[in-house]
Amino acid sequence: MKWLPSKKKNSDHSEKKNSGGHLKEINIETLDLSVLVFDLAFFISGIAVFYHTFWSVPIGIVIVFLKFKFLRAFKKSNELLYLESFIDFLNHLNSQLSVGMTFEKALLSLENSRNANKLTHLMHTVKLGVTAERLYQAMRETFPIEDCSQYCDLLLTGRQLGVDPAFITGKTLEIIAYKQQIVSEIHRILYQKKMEQMILVFAPIVIVVFVSSLSPDYLAILYETLIGRIIMTLALALIILMKAISERIVKIDI
Repeated sequence: MKWLPSKKKNSDHSEKKNSGGHLKEINIETLDLSVLVFDLAFFISGIAVFYHTFWSVPIGIVIVFLKFKFLRAFKKSNELLYLESFIDFLNHLNSQLSVGMTFEKALLSLENSRNANKLTHLMHTVKLGVTAERLYQAMRETFPIEDCSQYCDLLLTGRQLGVDPAFITGKTLEIIAYKQQIVSEIHRILYQKKMEQMILVFAPIVIVVFVSSLSPDYLAILYETLIGRIIMTLALALIILMKAISERIVKIDI
């Protein structure tokens, strides 16, 4: 069973003072709803302005749904949720290991946590007294993210070399915190460019609305003739292409 966090945030995260402390609370970016709202507004307004049709709302919703489905935006969101869960998991382990508990007893102490029902598979594996390799595999199945896989590899190597799990856990928390700080800085730098991209994409739609409101007869031929419809279709297709290219420019996979 995989552990996803509940919506209620844990309010007792304290600032990390050393490798034995808790990880400082991190704002992990989930699925950006502003992008979803922007895409809905773009496709709905674009279809409505370029075709003068009331079918713009359902068509726009379908296009945005297909876009997020094919781009796997929700998969990205789940990965971030798993990361948030893994950080809570490590914080609990770190607090137990820092007072001298063994790794297995620290895991069993999670039975009293509010997310114990989501760790049934991992708890059952610990109680069976399986090998370290099987235990770490159960952790990978509970948290299917790269950070957990690397943590399990470090634990396995540390067990062979006699390294304290508390040290490995503390260092893992420090590395995750540093990674999240870098991610936050990158998103902050790209935010301005994304806003510029949104404005440029909406500019042609605003221009068409402005001209149509001032002189409806000027653009009437584009809506009433076959050639005009073809021209408007090509114009909308070029705008969508420009939007896709601009999104690609400001997109950085981290």
